[in-house]
Amino acid sequence: MLTALQPVRRGRFRIAPNATAQDTHGLQVAAFWTGVPLSLLLKQAGVQAGATWIVGEGSEKGKHTKSIPIEKAMDDVLVAYGQNGEALRPQQGYPIRLLVPGWEGINM
Repeated sequence: MLTALQPVRRGRFRIAPNATAQDTHGLQVAAFWTGVPLSLLLKQAGVQAGATWIVGEGSEKGKHTKSIPIEKAMDDVLVAYGQNGEALRPQQGYPIRLLVPGWEGINM
């Protein structure tokens, strides 16, 4: 089990000529994510020699898919099953969510 503190942006990032600090920096919240390092799961599953990418697919209606380089997947990606001490809720990606630090739009 791994717990990580990661800022998560909510909503769209807006920049306007008259933007306030709240408009540009207030769209973030800190959350404690609990889960298993993806690298551990990939090692247990047996990554094929020469693999360079993985594909994650969400289970929601839209079936969003994202490709991630294997180097990133083996680095600091987390398969989260909890947020702030509770199980994930459907709006957070229940039952699991793929967290890829430093990458936007990775929300499986």
